[in-house]
Amino acid sequence: MLKEKDPDSAAAIHPNNVKRVTRALEYLYETGSMISEHNAREREKTSPYLLGYYVITDDRQILYDRINRRVDKMISAGLEKEVIVINLPVDSVYTGSDDISKIFEELKIDDLITSQVKEDKDNEDILAAGDYKDLDLKALVKSKCDLVLLPEESIEAEDVKDAKAQKEAKEHFEGVAEDLANLDISVLVDRAEYEETDEAKAEWLKVYGILFGCEKEANELFKTMTK
Repeated sequence: MLKEKDPDSAAAIHPNNVKRVTRALEYLYETGSMISEHNAREREKTSPYLLGYYVITDDRQILYDRINRRVDKMISAGLEKEVIVINLPVDSVYTGSDDISKIFEELKIDDLITSQVKEDKDNEDILAAGDYKDLDLKALVKSKCDLVLLPEESIEAEDVKDAKAQKEAKEHFEGVAEDLANLDISVLVDRAEYEETDEAKAEWLKVYGILFGCEKEANELFKTMTK
């Protein structure tokens, strides 16, 4: 639809960037004008302000010492409880949502998916292992899973104001994580959907790039999605 109404915006916005695509269509229907034309006019305007960039530097050793002291304090405060260890390379992955699977497809690393929530009728090699509420550990072991990727809702109840439900969700996740750890399977929660900005959401692509050795592809996709 956007391609027909505003081809310039459609070419500039990644099709998976739902928020920006929706915004472009909303602007079109509310104003009768294309947002690409609006953006072009805005870029032609001259700022009334004189801008300057200032960089404050310090001796690099002093900066390193400050960082080390900060990390020491964080560890003393319990940082190690928040650290997730993922052994690389990762050769076999369980994806806990369609959105996560789609990222693998876009990065062309979907061959790493060996288990997922439901059965894949097009690929018998991918095993069904259930969702985060009832993970099939036997299926994960059978698929030789190295890493379980779960969506944000796996650690958060639907009603964020329900303290009891939140506590139960957290305890359930901790139990699942412990079961997986006993099987030497790492677990990572993809929190992209709960990031406040499109750029922050897209930053998760870089995480996948590092984990799965496709940083070049991840960075290119990041640039495309944040144009």
